[in-house]
Amino acid sequence: IAQTTFTSTFTTDLSAYGELTSYPGEGEYQIFLSADNILDKPIFLIDGFDPGDSRNITSIYNLLNFTGTSGSQNLADLLRAEGFDVVVLNFPTYIRMADGATIDGGADFMERNAMVLVELINIINTDKAANSPEQNVIIGPSMGGIIARYALNYMENQSLDADTRLYISFDSPHYGANVPIGLQH
Repeated sequence: IAQTTFTSTFTTDLSAYGELTSYPGEGEYQIFLSADNILDKPIFLIDGFDPGDSRNITSIYNLLNFTGTSGSQNLADLLRAEGFDVVVLNFPTYIRMADGATIDGGADFMERNAMVLVELINIINTDKAANSPEQNVIIGPSMGGIIARYALNYMENQSLDADTRLYISFDSPHYGANVPIGLQH
């Protein structure tokens, strides 16, 4: 399925950070279906901190390459061979239509990116095969894990059905990150 760009219908209050207007975020995703070509067993892979949007959907997918006893392989390809569908979410750099500002999605507020993920979960749940008993799996490496945790918590608090059975995060700074002030600037 082709790469799709979308705008979230969900916004979050970022006034604590000095943003007085709650703007929606944008994301791009691509669905890599299993051999049956039916979206019925989604596994989401959420991009993390990526200033300058140096990663795109293809490079995020390729981050799952590894070399094992069977030679070079890709974890997403192996999952697809097992009947799972892989949904890759990227937070691109974009021009915000409301005010013309350039937004670096890979370094945007995690709360706004979480609302993008909430939108994508709703899109996939709507498009998922009606007879599929499979619930979503959401994987967030690094900041993607924090974004996913925030999105799932938001959905639960708002009584939105995430239809998710498993959330996995790794290398995620759940207790915060010690980032030098010079790098933050």
